[in-house]
Amino acid sequence: MKDSRFDFLVDLPYGHEAERYVEQLVTGGAPFSVEVKRKRIPDWQFYIETYQNPLNRGTWVPSGISTTQATHQAFVISDTGLVIFAPTALLRDALQYGKPKETGGDNPTRGMLVHAQGIMHAASEQPF
Repeated sequence: MKDSRFDFLVDLPYGHEAERYVEQLVTGGAPFSVEVKRKRIPDWQFYIETYQNPLNRGTWVPSGISTTQATHQAFVISDTGLVIFAPTALLRDALQYGKPKETGGDNPTRGMLVHAQGIMHAASEQPF
């Protein structure tokens, strides 16, 4: 019996479906809004903000992925030219696979540091 994972007649429509999805994202053919983050370090760890402490006043309020209206998130990986897009809902699900992280400064944030494998794990649990 032939393995259907390597059958051109099966692969072609599967590939076409992906082409239509990407075309809709880049041409505006589907409801699409994106929030863009740029990573300074070219690795596969993604910081996903969930709270902030505005002006470091001691009050933590929901922010970032907790409040965004964007349908997708994009991470520009340093100066590599790579951009990773993910549906916002998927990244919210991926938070369960992350490690808590807090940033400092004038506007500290809390969130989760999620490895790409955690995002892929979350993706495998929901339909495309």
